[in-house]
Amino acid sequence: MAQSFRATGRSSTFRDALGHSLTLPSIQNSLKYASLATLVDVVLGIAIAYVVVRTKLPGREVLDAIAMLPLAVPGIVLAFGYLAMTQERKHVRALNPIKDPLPILVIAYSVRRLPMSSVPPRRDFSKQVSPSRKLRKTSAAHRSER
Repeated sequence: MAQSFRATGRSSTFRDALGHSLTLPSIQNSLKYASLATLVDVVLGIAIAYVVVRTKLPGREVLDAIAMLPLAVPGIVLAFGYLAMTQERKHVRALNPIKDPLPILVIAYSVRRLPMSSVPPRRDFSKQVSPSRKLRKTSAAHRSER
């Protein structure tokens, strides 16, 4: 197996790719962007889930729908939208990915994954999981007979 692997030249391809001077910084950047986006998603997801489930604020259903919107919009459409809004002479040109890609990439990763982090447990789900009163009473009565 090792002999045929070397014979095809694939080991040199992997060695060249992994040994390239841009490989390690690229992996570090990806980990940095993903970590920051995860942090943003956790904070926003908890806040959105709390508002949607625990409060009676008007418009909380709209907030829930907005948080779920990235599921309905294809990723390529979001990417073109981010690119279009960061061009020169636009309102958010400070997020120009050519000058510094960190803010726009973190925003893009966060928005794309926000629906997965802000899905609150539905109120009726707790009723399905928790045992019914009748079952608890029967269980308590059975334990007291012992």
